[in-house]
This record gives sequence, structure tokens and C-alpha cells, in this order.
Amino acid sequence: MSAIGLACAALNLQGQAAMTVNSRVIKVFLGWSPDAVDVPLMNGLRVQILPTIEDLSRARKHQFAAFVA
Repeated sequence: MSAIGLACAALNLQGQAAMTVNSRVIKVFLGWSPDAVDVPLMNGLRVQILPTIEDLSRARKHQFAAFVA
């Protein structure tokens, strides 16, 4: 994922801020569950998984979060 791709996606969402996090835990989860559409969290919430940064424009915006596989 490029910084330019993230910046363009953030502009399309009209967000005030965007950040990327590269996590070994998420990489392992995606390796175990490659067809998953979201990541379950301990508090019962689920964060969506998107195939590409360009898919942010079609994301569930009420979450204000997504993992890009």
C-alpha cells in the first residue's frame, strides 16, 4: 500500500486523518482465515477487512476503521 493511495482514499472519505498499522497479529489472522470479511475483537465488535485501499470508498463508514488485506 502506498502513502499516495492512502492519501487519496482518505480524501475520498473526507476524513480528517488516516493512518496505517502493520501488525503481526492481523497478518497471522489473515493467514489463518483468508476468506474472513471482518476481525472479531474482544469486546464483541468486528472490524471489516477490505481487499485493497481503493475499496475504502465502499467501506462501512460508521466503523471508522478497516483492515486492508
